[in-house]
Amino acid sequence: MKTKILSATTLALLIGILANGLTPLASAELGEAKDAYFTSTGYSAKIYDGKPSEWRFTVYNENCASNEEGEAWFFLTFYLDGEFWWSEYNNTDSKTWKCAKEHSVTLRYVPGNWDATTPMSHNVKIELYWHHNGTHYLEDSASFNFDVVLLSTLRQLRPFSYLMIYLLASIVLLYVYFIVGVEPEL
Repeated sequence: MKTKILSATTLALLIGILANGLTPLASAELGEAKDAYFTSTGYSAKIYDGKPSEWRFTVYNENCASNEEGEAWFFLTFYLDGEFWWSEYNNTDSKTWKCAKEHSVTLRYVPGNWDATTPMSHNVKIELYWHHNGTHYLEDSASFNFDVVLLSTLRQLRPFSYLMIYLLASIVLLYVYFIVGVEPEL
């Protein structure tokens, strides 16, 4: 009974597809299949002001090969808040890195210190390119958000800042009012 319902459903689906004239989409219409892609990304969601951050990306090369040994060369391009920020191909001496077909490689980046005067959030987009015979092919992209957090310490308070003056005046008024028992004239 169950197989008859399943086969009737399958038959109805096939009749619907044929009646509407739908055909399977060719790979060009779907977009090229990704031959290399990110399998994992690692980053800190909070980065403290003045401290470096660390990002890790693992890339898997499923089907890219530039020679008979199955080697392929890749590079990453970074965008910060929607604007081009940095490219391995343009901004490093090595330009590309190697990952053999059906293998993965883990990359580590330390972008440097994040100097900020106010707390802020950033969006980073990373694009993975395959460099093959002088042509660059976009294989995958990943994005993530992180926050730059400011730390405030007591060392940052100056002796005569407005906060210190307010605190000292409040302590003096409380001392006079509660300990001495004199009501201040205002």
